Amino acid sequence: RLQAQDKHFHEEAELELSHLRLRRFSGWAKVMFEASVGLLALTALCGFGIMAWNAAHADGMVIENFSVPPDMTQRGLSGEVMSNLLLDRLDKIINNGRSTTLAPTIAGTGSDDIRVEIPETGVSLGEVWRFLRRWMGHESRIGGEIYRTADGLAVSVRIGAANVAMFAGKDGDLDSLMQQAAEHVVEVIDGPRLSTYMSIQNPPRHAEARALLERILADTTSSPDLRARAMNDLGGSYARTGDAARALVIFRRAHVLYSDSAILTSNLLSSEDLWSHPEEALTLIPQVSRQFQSGTGIYRPEVLSAGRQRLRATKARLLGDYDEEAQADENGADIGGAESRALARAKVAGALAKQHDSDGTRNRLKNLQPPATPYEAAVRTVMRVHVAAALKDWSAVPADEA
Repeated sequence: RLQAQDKHFHEEAELELSHLRLRRFSGWAKVMFEASVGLLALTALCGFGIMAWNAAHADGMVIENFSVPPDMTQRGLSGEVMSNLLLDRLDKIINNGRSTTLAPTIAGTGSDDIRVEIPETGVSLGEVWRFLRRWMGHESRIGGEIYRTADGLAVSVRIGAANVAMFAGKDGDLDSLMQQAAEHVVEVIDGPRLSTYMSIQNPPRHAEARALLERILADTTSSPDLRARAMNDLGGSYARTGDAARALVIFRRAHVLYSDSAILTSNLLSSEDLWSHPEEALTLIPQVSRQFQSGTGIYRPEVLSAGRQRLRATKARLLGDYDEEAQADENGADIGGAESRALARAKVAGALAKQHDSDGTRNRLKNLQPPATPYEAAVRTVMRVHVAAALKDWSAVPADEA
């Protein structure tokens, strides 16, 4: 009896221990489930916070679908197709490769079409994202209509709710009308960028570009940053077409008004240097150096890198350190825009000449591509004069340039 009772107690203890183990596992499972739910809720809250923060800082342009006539839709020219056509034109103008500032973002309405639905609401994440961007963001929403007229077609483009422009033409002028609409959009949102695009067309549209920049400067509502960019681009436009005297006047006036613009001050330094004003150029070097080191956020990184190398080369040349000048120009020949790289390659020859490296100088001159702009041609001519003086060989300056 005692043995049976002992066996019963032993079995009862094992069952109790097993039950306690199960309860402990169930407790841990409950804790893990509650922690997972809490972590999921925290993740969702953080995700919504990040979405709200991004929405509050959203800028750039969003292209909405156009309204088009039924016959165009039947030919495959739907509202989505026309909005994509406008988007392509805008991208070509904005990302033109020569602008010094960062390009605004451009997107179609389909880019934020997130189709995951929030449970028990019937609302998708894409709809929430669009609502937050409209409510908290600073995006320019571009839309429009294409409709029939007595003479053909008209394209109406809207920027937000206030700015509306209409362009009319024949049926065969649709591409031209969309180009005009795209240029109008960029003029309203970022006028200096449109002026840069106009100046690199073939043939260049310098008169239109300058008129646009003058309108920006005449507009009292233009922001200081926009006016500084407009004056900088206006000076650059005259410099590129050979009127370096007017460019210098504009850069000097702009520097008095907007002395905190790194690119503007750098261009003034280059202009003073081009006119053989070494004292004025040297006084600007510390200021330009500080501005480039601060790394102002509106400029493209490669533009700042090229500017730093150009500053390094200019300072070295003005101080007579021609080996340092050659190294800086060599580095500058690999960064920046096409014009900046071409000028740096040309200036390497001048630095080598001042070191009396006649063979290296002549090889450099021989391998230079023809100048792409009057400004580049003017700088290259000045460089050839310096080369000729350093080598005491005026055959380095062709007769037409002399």
